[in-house]
Amino acid sequence: TECNTTKGYTTPLLFLFAVTLLCGAFYVAINSQFTARTTVTSIVSLSLGLTLNFIQQLGVAYNSYAVQWPLSFSAYFRYLNVFLLDFSFIRISCIGVNTFERRYVFELASPFILLAIFFVYWVLSYAVHLLLRNVNAPRVRVLRMLKDGTPLNMDKLFSTIGVIISAAYIALARIALSLFTCKKHPSGQWTIKAFPEVLCRGNRFASVLPFGVIAIILYPIGILLWFGGVCIRAPYRFDDVRFRTRYKFLLYRFTPDKYWWGVVILARNMLLTLAAVIFPSDGYAQVYYTAAVLIVSVVMQVYHMPFRDPRNNYLDMILTMITLFIIVVGVFFIDSQDRKPEAYAIVLTVSVALAVFAVLVTIGLSLFDAIHQDKLNTAETMRAYRYVRDMKVIASLFKEERQEELLHFFYDLTYKEKATMENSLSLLHGEFSLLYKEANDERRNLLRQTTEPSHFRTLKSHIRHAYTQGMGTSTPTFGHTHECSPLSLSQASSVMTRNKDGARAHMARMRGARPSVSVTDDGAA
Repeated sequence: TECNTTKGYTTPLLFLFAVTLLCGAFYVAINSQFTARTTVTSIVSLSLGLTLNFIQQLGVAYNSYAVQWPLSFSAYFRYLNVFLLDFSFIRISCIGVNTFERRYVFELASPFILLAIFFVYWVLSYAVHLLLRNVNAPRVRVLRMLKDGTPLNMDKLFSTIGVIISAAYIALARIALSLFTCKKHPSGQWTIKAFPEVLCRGNRFASVLPFGVIAIILYPIGILLWFGGVCIRAPYRFDDVRFRTRYKFLLYRFTPDKYWWGVVILARNMLLTLAAVIFPSDGYAQVYYTAAVLIVSVVMQVYHMPFRDPRNNYLDMILTMITLFIIVVGVFFIDSQDRKPEAYAIVLTVSVALAVFAVLVTIGLSLFDAIHQDKLNTAETMRAYRYVRDMKVIASLFKEERQEELLHFFYDLTYKEKATMENSLSLLHGEFSLLYKEANDERRNLLRQTTEPSHFRTLKSHIRHAYTQGMGTSTPTFGHTHECSPLSLSQASSVMTRNKDGARAHMARMRGARPSVSVTDDGAA
């Protein structure tokens, strides 16, 4: 047999070694400073993520639906099942995973193997950091970084794991639900579709049922509830730097007012994996159910346009429509005896080719922007100056106009215009609310260092009053509106200006005696 050869044992070990290296490279790629500064990198990575989601959706339809796909179309998925965490191609039976029970538990435990790999990376980085503390100037750049800096950042490590979990959500949900995806045979018996030798509700099924229930609670339900809880807390925790770093993978892909769209994508993927469980042997019901979910998804996508970059919005819509078309064409393969599968296989191949073409165009446009980055930066700078100038003009007009006329103006806007204005205001409000809070925190830290306690208490009470009146107790960022007094910043600044002998003089000393700037109520410096 294959397991008696050296290749049978070395293939799983080589695969584990390759995954370990990829995990380290993925952490560096996700959290490097170059990636953080480059918009093109984020667009390309998001496009690849949408492509992975497209492949996984088709993989679920191919492996779980009661559709007799043509052999020419099946060839696409024999080598793509690895994205659904199907490790049969690496001969896991040679390392003892040779029964249904062991294979099912092994697939369920695969995410914990990734967690163990990242934990080993963190331990090694911490150990190397301790060993190199007393070593003078290591020549290797990575070792020098570990010596001068800190071990792997836990928040960034958490974010990297979150990226992998969100990308593998469909695969995890499919594995957890595969135990309950049964197929009816002509004899009347029901067997597990992924393991035809195992009877549903039999003894072997019952032996792994507790693992299946725990997996359903942990993966499709637990991850969805976890991400949903993060989105609920995001408006009130976004001023926390650690929170932003930890959940960057979930929130930063979308516009500020659609920060919750990641949960919608997970819910859509979970509904797609449930099709084979709800309708185990009815291929028509599976196709119609999946088509309904995808149509609702496309309508919501067009309605909200959630991604920051418009190209990713269009790419997601195109891939979803192609998935919908392929699933609907699958109706002709439910009973393929009276059909000509070759003709439909050509249609499916063309559909997959169109999906690949859309992905390549999106990535190509992003790379084109990277090549002409200097020209684009100049154009963006000129546009930014024009926006600032126009906002100043609009602000002066708003001061002169009466409230009734402004209300009539807003009532006459179309829905799209109102959505555009709301998105713009969310961006401005979120940015300036964070800047305002940071400015107040800096003032408070400087005031704590003053030498006059009574003077400090007076200033502190004034600033606290101005801060609570202007910003409230929290600083919501994403789509969370609240009343903000336009005089709150000037009130705090005037308090600092009036107390020249105290905090203002100390601030000048701390900043190298730079000339101070006072802000008046009308915003002039």
